Amino acid sequence: MQEVIQKVRMLTGSLLISFLLYIFLLNRLLWYIGLSAESALIPIGFILYLSAVFYFAGKIILAKGSRRDARILLFLYGLALTAGLLRFNQGLSGISLHPFSFILNLRDDPSGWLVAVINLLLFVPSFYLLVKSGIVRTFCLGSTIVMAFAVCLELLQLLLKRGFLDVSDLLLYFAGFSVGYWLSRSAVKKHLYSR
Repeated sequence: MQEVIQKVRMLTGSLLISFLLYIFLLNRLLWYIGLSAESALIPIGFILYLSAVFYFAGKIILAKGSRRDARILLFLYGLALTAGLLRFNQGLSGISLHPFSFILNLRDDPSGWLVAVINLLLFVPSFYLLVKSGIVRTFCLGSTIVMAFAVCLELLQLLLKRGFLDVSDLLLYFAGFSVGYWLSRSAVKKHLYSR
């Protein structure tokens, strides 16, 4: 009974946090990126998605989560990455093979730093989630899986004309994965050796 009460509290808390986050932050973000929040499905979808993320992340943080919970969170994370990186219909596509083009773009567009930081932060949680879900145990295998996923996303951006296949984005994704590996080393060691 106590476990059921705790799950209900976590679910209620997740719904409340998601609702408040949508009201105070995401609603403005939707307007900024050009999505119309007039349809009732968009806010409901965001709130349900965020609730699921907070619920499963909370279970994992409180050490109550299972591998199944970590895999569900990993799926939700991958879904967010895919939707976010394929969302903008720029009508432009191409290939940029310059590995540091984001630095060159800063001269033309001062908001380029924000894009570079976001691209770096996108893949920070990936190593921890892969380890918690029991898929990988090493940096090499994790980086191979994450970079294969990132290359697929970049190829989809090119093929669907949602942006450029950009080598500098791949470099930033790998850097974010590496930062995530470095930040989660102690938690990962604890998880791997506690079995």
